[in-house]
Amino acid sequence: MIDSDPTKLEKSTGSLPVGIASASVAILGTSITPLAAFVPFLVQSLATGRHAKRVDKALSEINEILKSHEDSINSLTDYQFKIINEVISTIFQTVDDKKISFLKAAINNTLTSDVVGENDVDYLSRIIRNISVDEINFIINNNSYDKIFFSDHEDIEDALIIKLGSPEEVIASGLINMGLIYSKESAWDVVKYEFSPIVEKVLVLLQK
Repeated sequence: MIDSDPTKLEKSTGSLPVGIASASVAILGTSITPLAAFVPFLVQSLATGRHAKRVDKALSEINEILKSHEDSINSLTDYQFKIINEVISTIFQTVDDKKISFLKAAINNTLTSDVVGENDVDYLSRIIRNISVDEINFIINNNSYDKIFFSDHEDIEDALIIKLGSPEEVIASGLINMGLIYSKESAWDVVKYEFSPIVEKVLVLLQK
């Protein structure tokens, strides 16, 4: 006799926007290409097909992550639930496989840590949605610095020097716009920047 009672995981995934491959196929046409409704030719493009496969694979892997944490699913806080929702929503709009890899890590880390709280869940959700792979790697590689300067001089001790006009300046400017780098004071006739304390939580969420 087959047991038809739903498991805890089945009950939970019924409320989480997660589907294994068979379920995701049904929603790909409307969810991952919202422009397709206005530009029918977009549906027929090779890029649309590639993205459908990319999202389908990611959702299947996320389902496996959730299965591996089945005991934690029923005890999700509202804040963990919001982050997981945000991650999955972002995957549908992401074409960078490396960003998707970080997003999958965020789901696993959300389930295994208490880093997400009431005071910063909305902010972390926006960061997850908007941050790029280059920006993530920048904070991973440089978050140990206490001082950041935009300057062509290289003689400032124990500081991260970002040369004007460099690719790193563009990356750091994006992090400033997100509030992950900010200025508190000036020194040596230039503005001193530093990483925001929220960077530590971003790293806990996104690092693999």
